[in-house]
Amino acid sequence: MSKIILIGPPGVGKTCLSYRYFFDKFPDQETQPTYVAYCTIVKNAILYDTAGQERYAPICAALVTTMDAVVIVTDADRLLDVGVYVSLCESRGKSYIIALNKSDTLDVNECIEYERALLNEFEADAVVIVSALTGDGMDVLMDAALALAERERQRVVVKSLDIASNDGLKGLKEDGCC
Repeated sequence: MSKIILIGPPGVGKTCLSYRYFFDKFPDQETQPTYVAYCTIVKNAILYDTAGQERYAPICAALVTTMDAVVIVTDADRLLDVGVYVSLCESRGKSYIIALNKSDTLDVNECIEYERALLNEFEADAVVIVSALTGDGMDVLMDAALALAERERQRVVVKSLDIASNDGLKGLKEDGCC
């Protein structure tokens, strides 16, 4: 089962995105998550929402390290800095997707302009324009996250096989078997 985490600055809509995806509707009231990350199983994946834990950077960093895919959520109407989250992913060798949330607050050309700017500035696997309010782009975002998670899981398996085979061959050569 793939593990996917939503991270990003406070107030960008991480919890609203996960709520929209699970229940296919926007939350009835403003959510103010103040608890440790929660997760829900959907489509053969576990989706973790950091739920306001940005103030506890070590928790977020520890969770990112164990994930198959990372989705960095930012706010389209403010285009908040995601650099610290990109650095967190890159320092741990994690590929990531940037979700440009609240796209319903901008016109299409502005969204495309922001998407291009993010792709030029960062080495994201993808930038997905999405709206938790309207649900636009949700399936694209989750399909991209699931594909990234599967690719990362396969990369880890191949890397493990390489390490195992290299160590095994080294031992055989030292014993004079090869």
